[in-house]
Amino acid sequence: MNKDTGKRYATPAKNRETSKNRPVKGKKGRKRHPVIRFLTSLCICVIVVVVGIFCVYSYYYGMLNYNDGNWLNPSAAENDPDLIKDGANVSGELGELIDKMGADLAKYDILSSSDVTNILLIGVDDRSDEMTQRSDSMILVSINNKTQKIYMTSFMRDTWVYIPGYGYQRLNVANLYGGPQLLMETLEYNFKIHVEKYAMVNFMSFIDIVNEVGGVEIEVTDEEIQYINEYIYTYSNEVDDTFVSVPGGVDEITEAGTYNLNGMQALAYCRIRYVGDDFERTNRQRKVMTAVFEKAKGNPASIPGLVEVIFPMVTTNISSMEMLGMCANAPSYLSYELINQRVPADGTWYNYTTDGGADVLGVDLDANITLLRDTIYAEY
Repeated sequence: MNKDTGKRYATPAKNRETSKNRPVKGKKGRKRHPVIRFLTSLCICVIVVVVGIFCVYSYYYGMLNYNDGNWLNPSAAENDPDLIKDGANVSGELGELIDKMGADLAKYDILSSSDVTNILLIGVDDRSDEMTQRSDSMILVSINNKTQKIYMTSFMRDTWVYIPGYGYQRLNVANLYGGPQLLMETLEYNFKIHVEKYAMVNFMSFIDIVNEVGGVEIEVTDEEIQYINEYIYTYSNEVDDTFVSVPGGVDEITEAGTYNLNGMQALAYCRIRYVGDDFERTNRQRKVMTAVFEKAKGNPASIPGLVEVIFPMVTTNISSMEMLGMCANAPSYLSYELINQRVPADGTWYNYTTDGGADVLGVDLDANITLLRDTIYAEY
């Protein structure tokens, strides 16, 4: 209002804003930019996903039995009549073999590569929880990310080797003396390839693993039927005392042919010792493992269920971070070519008998070291 005239003037529009509708300066009244809101929401989603993945991974990894594999058993070596201890004077053909082995081993350094992961799969035949025993099956799974190939190399149980710190004996005895750690050191020393990871399973776990993938397709011969059925009877009564005895048991095989073997049948097939030789036995084991791999490869959705079955049965020294990296690469591994081989290879081994009466396989180490370098470490 004008004091002189008494007239009231209108307030300019730009000054009419009140505290009610005027933007208030300060933290509460500041509007966020749309981009900032989007980035904030995105970060929250990423955090939720990462936490979820970590929780799922922790759940699965927690199923594994972690152990460094260093299970010393000194009395086993002390009481072993077939062990040729360090410094022993050995004559005859076996002495000549030991001399040649030493000459071959002196030629090589242990080979390793960041592109190659070697994991030793150890199968034990005991039906108890005791793992300090001879290794019944040894298969080295070698993942070569450069060539995109996975090699499964079976090592024969009776291969004559030098066990570091002890002396000369069969390869499968290393696990009895010092657990998986000593077995891996023995493979490194004799075959000059880097092995530091292992996974140990009891053969009874084959039953659940094969059943989880819906069985494996295997051709069964007339000669194998008798032994498959005998093993079915033996193993079935150990896991289920209500099993109907063979003949007439639900898992019995009556004639030769190609079958989709269930877990019990596949286990029995892998355990056959009396058809062919031990070389054929390891070949049967690789056949079953390859069939399981191919089943999982053809149905990736089955992998989580397979993991839940396998992991509780496995004892390993693979760390949680290493396992996480392998799980992340699993889809790629399924596309890799899977190749089977055996050490010693054909034409590179000889039969020997120790002074204690043990039958062993003398090996041309030079030839087998070359084989492993040309396959597992191809292109290096």
